[in-house]
Amino acid sequence: MKAAESEKTLNSYIVRVRRHDMTDGKEHPEEIILCKFRRAPLSILCKWLGTEAHGREILYVKDQHEDKIHVITGQGDFLGPGRKMALPPDSALVRKNLRYPVTEASLGAVAIRFTTLVDAIENGQHNKGSAKYLSEQNRPEFPLPVEAVEQTIPAGLEPGLTRGGVRFYYFDPVLNIPTVVVTFDHNRRQVEYFSFDRLQAPVDLDDADFDPNVIWKR
Repeated sequence: MKAAESEKTLNSYIVRVRRHDMTDGKEHPEEIILCKFRRAPLSILCKWLGTEAHGREILYVKDQHEDKIHVITGQGDFLGPGRKMALPPDSALVRKNLRYPVTEASLGAVAIRFTTLVDAIENGQHNKGSAKYLSEQNRPEFPLPVEAVEQTIPAGLEPGLTRGGVRFYYFDPVLNIPTVVVTFDHNRRQVEYFSFDRLQAPVDLDDADFDPNVIWKR
């Protein structure tokens, strides 16, 4: 599968993420996030650049820095901006601001979720829902029509989709992986939007790029 093969090449990169979510029936403003990623050891740094949560930063390096998620709070966060914290990866405070675990907050993770879905369906795991190829679709994020896949999500499979929903994956024609993901609930209300763009890859990222004592030195 092209998506799986392309994901294996994304060893280090910088990408911009735009996301727009709805949780508990409440629509949240769009967030603009700059993400740096390194595959080994798994390293992720996210910086909120837009108006929403401006100044927030989240850093995680697997098995380093106490194996904790290091955070600088941003505008609108509960404790106010500029507060430094170190939290366990499963912290409710971290999950509150992320739809997925921070270890899955990457472009490659989207490709892995898609390929895992396809593998499950091909192996007869019908509880994962179904997927349908939609051929080329027009999207404002792309200058030309792109290939798309529609996933039907069964009721109760995912948090926030207790009555099921539908997700659309739109594939970048060069990367061959989904760079735009849009999810709707059973009422066709949009509950999730992710867009990855301005990709720089590969990039030279070392330990200092993911060391809170270096990048957050004041």
